[in-house]
Amino acid sequence: MTQELTDLAVTFTSQQLGLIDRHLRAGGASDRAEWVRQALFGSTPGVRTTRGERPASSPRAGRVLREVTIEPGTGKAVEVRAGQVVRVSQTTGGQCADFNVFNLNDRNEKLHVGRTRSLHGTGPTTGDFVWSNAPWERPLLVILADTGRTDTEFPSCSAQLYWRLYGERSHTNCQQMQTEAQREYGLAPHEVHESLNLFMYCAYDDPDAPQVRPNLATADDFIEFLALEDVLAVFNVCGDDFDRTNNFTFTPLVVTVLEADADDLRLAGQFARADHDFELLESPYPRAFARLVPDPDYVPAFPHAPVRMETVTFALDASELDQLIRVADLGLYGDDLAAALRDVLVTWTIHHPRLPA
Repeated sequence: MTQELTDLAVTFTSQQLGLIDRHLRAGGASDRAEWVRQALFGSTPGVRTTRGERPASSPRAGRVLREVTIEPGTGKAVEVRAGQVVRVSQTTGGQCADFNVFNLNDRNEKLHVGRTRSLHGTGPTTGDFVWSNAPWERPLLVILADTGRTDTEFPSCSAQLYWRLYGERSHTNCQQMQTEAQREYGLAPHEVHESLNLFMYCAYDDPDAPQVRPNLATADDFIEFLALEDVLAVFNVCGDDFDRTNNFTFTPLVVTVLEADADDLRLAGQFARADHDFELLESPYPRAFARLVPDPDYVPAFPHAPVRMETVTFALDASELDQLIRVADLGLYGDDLAAALRDVLVTWTIHHPRLPA
């Protein structure tokens, strides 16, 4: 009697399949079918994600001044003038973003994550500020609405990180995407600062070991900022597909710049720059170079874009399907068993003993 099989078409990034293939070549399994069985029956049921209530908030309906879709593997620098609103929105959900900020009129003033964290904690939210570095130490933006989650603990992922942890010589990462996106405005690689992580869900139960949790952002989630100074807001689509930072996949994000309404402008006036009781240091750069202006000849050159995706179909027998349902996080993935299987397979591969490069 032929056993009935269930086909699951699982979409991976080329980076995930490359890691899996290394696993197979190193003798981790004789073939993909054995590897699937190892992963399924070697995994144990974990905590099933519970989605809490989302904050009640709707995106602002002001006049759109600019809107750009940021594709996986890329980022974008966007000018936002004082009194304007910038919104970053999910398209399908589950996507983290790195966020860097520079004063448009003086590149030396930028987002200071440490000061922001010290004043607003690990997850700044509605009503909290994005603070700048010394000697300015003032709010650059205020969070007007936040239906997602922010994080100030984890640094950007980098090429060095993927090499040290996984032996990956070339991998999407936020540091390189940030470097390339800000290059449009003449900002050098060493001017990248620690990012404010948007739509990043973390647990801080152990202060010595904060943990990344599944990404609970939905297609309707967004975060809005009101600019209190003229800023260059730089976003990139987080490049981590080896953890639940992005639920093991990448999706685009949308950045929108809008006119503020009267209430927003009153808020901007309330938090307008106050005179300091000391004299700010002058920029060491000539003013023509301190101000950020776009390069009219800039051509994007993101090192890992476009991100390549590949779909692999796995035929699961009844016992394998039952085991998938037992070990999968169906609280996160619902009835999307293909996404749940990708989670199990990549997690199993990552946590397998280190393999030769």
